[in-house]
Amino acid sequence: MDLTGKILVTTYPEKQSHTHAEQHAMAMDLLAQGGVFPYHNITHCPYGVAVALAPCPVGIDMEGPRHVSDALIARCCSESEKALLSEAKAIGPDVFAATFCKLWTKKESTVKCTGEGITKKINRLPYEDYYYQHYAFANGGILTVCTKQPCKFTIENDSGNEDITIVK
Repeated sequence: MDLTGKILVTTYPEKQSHTHAEQHAMAMDLLAQGGVFPYHNITHCPYGVAVALAPCPVGIDMEGPRHVSDALIARCCSESEKALLSEAKAIGPDVFAATFCKLWTKKESTVKCTGEGITKKINRLPYEDYYYQHYAFANGGILTVCTKQPCKFTIENDSGNEDITIVK
C-alpha cells in the first residue's frame, strides 16, 4: 500500500463550548500546518477538531456521545442499523451512545468522501464500496475516516502520533 496521508487532531480535555467559527478557525490552522495533499476534509465538534489530508478522496467526522431521538434513528438508519442500535440500547445507555456515535460518524464520513453531503438518503449508504477506520479519543470523541481505496494515515494529536491503516 503506497497511499499515505495525515490526520491532524486537536482534542479538548473535556467537552467545551467553542463557537462554530472558533472550531472552523482551529481546523483551518491545522490544514495550513498539514502540507500539500490533493484531498482534504475537516470536522469539528465539541470534542475537538480534525483535518484529514490524503492522496485520494477522503471523508472525516468526529462526534461524541449525545442524545439521539427516535425520529432521527427512524429517518437516518437502515433496518439492520436499527436492529444494531436496539441491541445496544438493551445493553445500556453508554453502549447505545457509543454505537450510535460510531454509526453516525461512519455515515457522515461516507457522504463527505463522496462529496454528496448529508442530503443523500443516509439510511442507504453503499458502505461496501468504501474503507473505514474508527479511532476513539480519551475525551469520549470518536473519529471515523472514510476513503475510496486503502490508505495509511498518521494521526498527529496532542498525545503523540499513531499510524492507522484503512482497510475493509
